[in-house]
Amino acid sequence: MDEKGDVKMALKIFLHRVLSDVAPGLVMMLESHVRLKLGKDLATSVIEEPNKVYEVLSKVMSEETLRILDKAIARYVFNKYHVRVDDSLLTELNKGSNKNLIRAALKLYGRVS
Repeated sequence: MDEKGDVKMALKIFLHRVLSDVAPGLVMMLESHVRLKLGKDLATSVIEEPNKVYEVLSKVMSEETLRILDKAIARYVFNKYHVRVDDSLLTELNKGSNKNLIRAALKLYGRVS
């Protein structure tokens, strides 16, 4: 698998495992909204169009809810995996930045085969 494929796979696993544990059902809802609006799966969209993913998220959830979800993700990852991740993984997508989200995915699932 090439580097982009590794990133996409790690991101997909991170989003599905972490979001499913933090908020059951949320990842399925986000996947369907992102696919409907952007025509791609969530992981691909985060890589290619992070700011558009944020637009979709902000139509489904308030900014305050996104900030709370960010904090819950960071706390969950630390408590379960003892790994510190940025506590603005989703809200930074608004600025077109996916670096911290990708970094977090690679920290946890970067050695996916």
